[in-house]
Amino acid sequence: MKQAPLVRSSMLALAAAQDGYHAFDIASRTLHWLNPTAALIIELCDGSRTQSEIIILLDQLQESTDDSNSWIQQALESGWLKPIDGENVDEYPSAHIVATLAWDLREEGDYLASYVCQEYAVELQPEVASHWRYLGEISHITGQRERALEAYEKYLTLNPDDAEILLIVVALRDEPPPRRAPDAYIRQLYTRFASFYEDNMRDELGYNGPERVASLLDQYLDGVCDLNILDMGCGTGLSGQPLKPHAKSLTGIDLSAEMLEQAETSGLYDRLECAEITEWLANNKDFFDLIVACDTCIYFGDLGQIISPANQHIVPGGWMIVSVEKGDSYPYCLADSGRYSHTQRHIEEVAKDVGLEILDVDEGFLRDEYSKPVIALMVLMRKPLPV
Repeated sequence: MKQAPLVRSSMLALAAAQDGYHAFDIASRTLHWLNPTAALIIELCDGSRTQSEIIILLDQLQESTDDSNSWIQQALESGWLKPIDGENVDEYPSAHIVATLAWDLREEGDYLASYVCQEYAVELQPEVASHWRYLGEISHITGQRERALEAYEKYLTLNPDDAEILLIVVALRDEPPPRRAPDAYIRQLYTRFASFYEDNMRDELGYNGPERVASLLDQYLDGVCDLNILDMGCGTGLSGQPLKPHAKSLTGIDLSAEMLEQAETSGLYDRLECAEITEWLANNKDFFDLIVACDTCIYFGDLGQIISPANQHIVPGGWMIVSVEKGDSYPYCLADSGRYSHTQRHIEEVAKDVGLEILDVDEGFLRDEYSKPVIALMVLMRKPLPV
């Protein structure tokens, strides 16, 4: 009986890896590892060769033909390989279905399986920009930095004005970072993020920035309730919750109008303004007893550009609280996430340069990021009274 050529099943998603392939069986939703021989067989099953022809090629390559024959039979039985004939037509799933599956697997925390499916989505429909964007994201999550860069660069050829990805690509290329994240990056990020920001940060990621601010306030300003307070990068108002009991007046500024809409509904703030922080500080003449930047300095490189002008708005004897994601590269670096991390030494140097005294540096968990803890420094500083 004449053999039919073999072809890989359309329900088998593949992603190349070191010494083999990751394979995801879409029908059974199971992830598998293919060793180099199995990976080679899959590659040879391109619809142009029969099983006998593949075995001959493997023999020429000095591969074990008995094991290969056995594996091909198992793959045929499991549906991973299929013979091409006129009766059985293997229909490919739509790229949309595969991409949706990839997203579902990602939400379930099955990141490697999600990555394999997203690779298949771009294979099926390479002209769709969003497939490449999500491939970049899941490649980053699974620790495949080079593949993330490749995917994002392809995405930018299809959507060149994405401010978020433009900044992330700077980090992935190890290029010198900008002084701070561009305004367009912040606006784009939080326009998308605002409606579910609090649910995501608090419920899914365990964000505890407000609690850590509250801890410092309880320790150093317990019972004080008449402060003029500025919340820089106030977002939806999460930091406003621990600040309000200490405030005679509470001002919040943020670059995202959508985030400020959420803050307005909280009823915590006496004044909210939509502005870039350093521009607002340069043009405003108000003074404050306490200035807070919680989860805001992550969008700045050299912290002198935000701490120095903020210091000009603190009354003598006043306070400043800032949080940063703890980094290992002095003085700071732009991480692949698009956020800056900073060393404690850099903060100490900036504080000294502007004349602020550091009273407390609290290091600890801030939130999760893809099931890994993000460690942050929460720093309390004070402006000395004149001698």
